[in-house]
Amino acid sequence: MKKEGNINMVSSKRVVLLGIILTVCLVLKGLILSSFWNWFIASIFYFPELPLVPAVGIALLEIYIRSNNSNAADIEKINITEVIKVYFFIPLGYLFCGWIVHLFI
Repeated sequence: MKKEGNINMVSSKRVVLLGIILTVCLVLKGLILSSFWNWFIASIFYFPELPLVPAVGIALLEIYIRSNNSNAADIEKINITEVIKVYFFIPLGYLFCGWIVHLFI
């Protein structure tokens, strides 16, 4: 394993990979919030539509409010495939189900 100073190169690559994955998942969460708002709230109750960027901000605020910083995870113990499954594929399933329901409204 290569070391650069005190930073483990594998850990730094892992941090960058997790950062990219979680950024994509945050944008996906904002897309889901924006889509659900526009499909179910704005169209039914005639509220203004929610653009993607404010929806990402709301999703980020929700993550901040729900976060528990008391038990920070070790970067080496995080299972990347589990992160992708929980934060990417499961929300895509929600988006697909919401899209199906939206077709019947």
